[in-house]
Amino acid sequence: MEAAYTTLQDAAGLAQLSQSVEDVFSSGNLPKAAETLATMRHCLSAVGEVAEFANVRKQLEVLEERLDEMVQPRLVDALSNRKVDAVQDLRGILIRINRFKSLEVQYTKIHVKPLKKLWDDFELKQRSSKVDMEKLSGESISGLSFSSWLPNFYDETLLYLEQEWKWCLTAFPDEYKSLVPKVLTETMSELNSSFVSRINIATGDVIPETRSIAKGILDVLSGDLPKSTKLQNKHLQALIELHNMTGTFARNIQYLFSESDLAVVLNTLKAIYSPYETFKARYGQMERAILSAEMTSIDIRGAVPRGVGAQGIELSETVRRMEESIPEMIVLLEAAVERCISLTGGSEADELVLALDDVMLQYISNLQETLKSLRIICGLDSDALKKDAGLEKKEVQRLVDVSEEEEWSIVQELHLPGLEQTFLFLDLAQAWINHLQQLLMRMQTCLLLGGLRWTLQLFA
Repeated sequence: MEAAYTTLQDAAGLAQLSQSVEDVFSSGNLPKAAETLATMRHCLSAVGEVAEFANVRKQLEVLEERLDEMVQPRLVDALSNRKVDAVQDLRGILIRINRFKSLEVQYTKIHVKPLKKLWDDFELKQRSSKVDMEKLSGESISGLSFSSWLPNFYDETLLYLEQEWKWCLTAFPDEYKSLVPKVLTETMSELNSSFVSRINIATGDVIPETRSIAKGILDVLSGDLPKSTKLQNKHLQALIELHNMTGTFARNIQYLFSESDLAVVLNTLKAIYSPYETFKARYGQMERAILSAEMTSIDIRGAVPRGVGAQGIELSETVRRMEESIPEMIVLLEAAVERCISLTGGSEADELVLALDDVMLQYISNLQETLKSLRIICGLDSDALKKDAGLEKKEVQRLVDVSEEEEWSIVQELHLPGLEQTFLFLDLAQAWINHLQQLLMRMQTCLLLGGLRWTLQLFA
């Protein structure tokens, strides 16, 4: 009986409020209007889905939207001029009508603008720097570089967010932990495409070929540039340096937002690193290109192509080069592991392994081709020699043309003890296996430590 009586009272109150609410709005008393709407919503929830009050429910939604619109101009003024008391009053009104989301949107919109202005200042400063430098030198100069400007942008952004954090601590004591991170997240979202473009061009500034045409890593990988323009290690190192700058900023932000929920911090860090995702998605392609180019610079054939003749065959030189190429190759592979950790934190380890696998297969193939040549020279593969009748005839003719002393020298070189050469090849293979085992252990350690460092940073 008591519950029924209460419901009837709510129904009667709802009918009365729906008739008098317009007078409240006309008075301009926003707190009272918010209280009235909150009471109407409470009464509606008490009476349930009653057909007689369907119009009142629609009326309430319209009135809440209307009150929200009335609050916005005052909210913008209060936020822009840092009026703490006014902001808190308006916050209370919006919470009463379940419209706090509109305050979050308005706060974010107002405070993203200064950060976007900081970002846009780069182009203005770059043009100004270019003009000043050209006046002094009389030559066409690119002006301010993005890599030299980015740390300053991060410093000013961090300072701005620190100030907002302190102010929101007073103005929004219950919401500051999510409001300020939201500003940075939205800023990075709006700047993403521009950020990617500037990073791309900055990676090309380190090489004259790409700097002259204002292109970068993504343009080289896309194949839009001439084939003579290759991706170089300097391109990737420039990207890693920019990523390290971003990493320093991310750690400072992580410390600033340490009181926020972990999900908020992770979402903010993801937004900070988001411009690099485009590059990380093509990490495997970048690493293959760099490793392949560096591997081709390793000469493992030595004097094998010279063939036999008066100059003889510098077999020991070829074997020495092959043996020395193994640690050189390992150094290249270890450098790739370090690049993977620096740029991706180990997240692209699968792509790294595939790239290393492809490059090692290519290197082993080169070793095999060289070994085949050595086997023929050492007389370990006589069948192959017999198949090439033309070669035999040429060698016979060449032996006829040389003196007995020279001929004996060549014969000695051609008939080195096969067992001794076999041991040389076995030593070479064992050295390769040992170095590979060391590389595997180093990769496992680096990837483990990289993942551990990343985890510790997140949960510190």
